[in-house]
This record gives sequence, structure tokens and C-alpha cells, in this order.
Amino acid sequence: MLFQFLLLLSSTAAKKFVERHASKHKIGASKAASKSIPKLDVNDDGSINAGQIFSTLTGTIEIGNPPQLMNVLFDTGSDLFWLRGSNCNTSKCVGNPTYDSSKSNTFQPASGKATSISYGDGTKVQCVIGQDTVTIGKTVIPNQNICIANSIVSPLDSTDGIIGLASFGAKGTSGADLFFSYSQQQGASPVVGFWYDMDNTNSTHIAGEISFGHLYDSKMSGDMKFLAVDKRDQTWFAHLTSIGFNGQSINSTLTPVLIDSGTTDVSLPDAAFQTINDNMRTDENGNLDCSTVSKLPPVEFDFGSMKMVLDGNQQVTFNSDGTCTTIFSTAGDETPIFGALLLRQYYVSFDYLKSEIGIAPRSNNPPSQPNPSVTLTSDLPSVTTAPTTTDANSNGATTAPVSTKVPSSAISSSHLISCAFVYLAINMIM
Repeated sequence: MLFQFLLLLSSTAAKKFVERHASKHKIGASKAASKSIPKLDVNDDGSINAGQIFSTLTGTIEIGNPPQLMNVLFDTGSDLFWLRGSNCNTSKCVGNPTYDSSKSNTFQPASGKATSISYGDGTKVQCVIGQDTVTIGKTVIPNQNICIANSIVSPLDSTDGIIGLASFGAKGTSGADLFFSYSQQQGASPVVGFWYDMDNTNSTHIAGEISFGHLYDSKMSGDMKFLAVDKRDQTWFAHLTSIGFNGQSINSTLTPVLIDSGTTDVSLPDAAFQTINDNMRTDENGNLDCSTVSKLPPVEFDFGSMKMVLDGNQQVTFNSDGTCTTIFSTAGDETPIFGALLLRQYYVSFDYLKSEIGIAPRSNNPPSQPNPSVTLTSDLPSVTTAPTTTDANSNGATTAPVSTKVPSSAISSSHLISCAFVYLAINMIM
């Protein structure tokens, strides 16, 4: 299947990262949050507000009629749209919100075809395809294919489902299919923007926004630059030309990297990881002395058309117990992945029409009702933004705004889904 190779390429690194970070970020301690009833908070402009757990973005959507609320992860690293079903009796389903197709008068059995999916954190889902009405914000999408899970096996608590946004032009049970339907109804081009709020660490606040069909000036503090992706891959791989550390190149081989909103960590080629890790002097759990963080040399990821530069504070997570943990893990022989712990420093867009990923320095405090800088159509104009934020020593690199805080709240704007953080490391395989 489309992403079968990702299981082989990404599962080991992702699983090791989750095991290493679980105790620090209390991944397994979020049972109360995962078993609570999802709350739909839709603003007049169609945006949706949500809470946060930790790192990857989720939002609450409505399924069926009468509507059932489900909290889902928006994942550019996989292509299946599935929901936890009422017929699921595994431990990850019992006591959690489920979608009950028998209670929806708009449900249709569709093909009834069974399928399964496995993720890099060890999660395995079995599901059956049906059709129902899906509502995102205030946009209603009838007859959407959904894979209804009857078995979920996972080492972690998770959301009520995943909307996979990986495939270009996908039809069937993909989240991309749902997104294309959404875009057509809005009269906008199929582009998704991810903005992470890192200014408020209160877990009761929303953690970011996902925009559909629009990019927002207020979410950027510099120009958006674009990474081309190979449409034949049908997923969001960009080509990394080099990795710079302490003024030297530590990886000069052209390397494909998966830009994945549904994965937490940042996995690097082994040699590059070892160089950075040795300098950090981390212990076997990836922890390091927080007093040394501000002295860490910057890490520079060069994609040719643009560079992403992380200072020392952006290379670690600051834990509630006063410790610090590296955001990096080794990909070994597998494909490197740039997950939410790096993406949260930027405003990131995924353009299905142009097959490109946009990266801009994220703004810290957007206004409550920003106007879209661009309403995207099939003829995409240039994004007009404030002057570029650059690093004088990095040849025009796009440098993330400095922050030592974990992600948190934002205020929504037109056609936005404001999202939560969930600490998952997932890489989709069929």
C-alpha cells in the first residue's frame, strides 16, 4: 500500500523516542483527558477552539446527524481518515468517545471494506469503511468516506481518530479527500496552514490553529519560503541538502525528510544526530543540564531554497520537573522525520495544488481577528508579509523566533480550526 514502507523506515526511531520521553511528559498519564467528552467551540467565523495535551495538533469535528463530536489528529504523515467506532471493544475504546453509526440518519454502509493501519509508536487500528456527513467548523461535507475502527491496540492514549492529510488528490478513506471537498465548498485552493501557539503554557487554553484555504499574515513574522515536493511520492517529503552545526556541515548528502504534523520528534541521520548529541552531553534518556542549553550552537537545516535554524533553547523541551530533554533522535537507517517539536517554531503550509510546503517564522501574538494575507485560488499569488527574519551568519536563513516555552493558546480567525497538542509519534503504514 501507499505508506507500507514507512513502517519499515520510521517505526523504530519513533517508538524509541516515545519510550524515552514518556515519563517526562506523562504520555500515559493523560487518561482523564482522553476519556472526557469532546467539546465543540465554534466561533462566528467558523473557527473551532480546543484544548491541549502536548505536541501534535488536534481539533473537534462533527460526524453524522444528529452530530456526534470527535476529537481528531490532523496528520500530514498518513492518509487514512478513521474514527473510534462504537463496536470497538479493545481497551483503547472502552470508556472513550466513539462514533455510533446506528445513531446517525445520514450514515451509509458504503463498501464495508475492512482495512488496517499501523503507526510508528506501535499503534494498530482495524476499521471498516462507511459514509456519513462530516462538519468542520461550519462547513458540512456529505457522504464522506470514513474508516470506522473496531479494534485499536496502542501503548498510548490517543485521540478519537486521525485525519490523514498525506495523499495528493486522494479519493476514498483519506483525510485529503475530505479536505478537497472542504476546499471546493469554500471556493478556495487546497492548502492547509499549521500555526502553533507557544506563548501560554496553560493546558486549558488552545494550542494552535489550522487554516484551510487561507494563509494569514498575522501568523508570520517573516516571508514564507517554499519547499518543492515530488508529487509522485504522494506525500510530504522535502529534500534536505545539508545540516550545519557549529559552523560546519555534518551532513552533506541529499536526504529526503518527511514533514509530518502527526509525529512529535525530529529524527536525524545517525551521524548528524551523534555529533549534536555528543555536544549536548545527554544521558541515556536524552536529558541534559538546562544551564548549558543557552550555550548550545545553532543547528541549521538547509533545503536549498531556504534554511531552518534552531538556537539552543529550541533544540530541547523544558520539562515541568526542571529537566531538559533533546528534541532530536536518530533515524538510523530510516527516513528522517521533522515532527511537531520543530514545526511548532514556524508557520507551516501544505499546498496540494502546487505540491509545495511553505515555511515562515511564526508570529508570537497574532491579533484576534486577522485578515487573510491571501485567499488562495488556483492562481496562487505571492504571500505578502513583513520583512524577513534572518540570521546574519546563515546566508539569509529563516530563523524561528526565540522561545523557551512549550506550545499553548491562540485566538481563532476565519475558517480556522484551533487545535490541541497530543504527544504521539505516528508514521502511517498500510
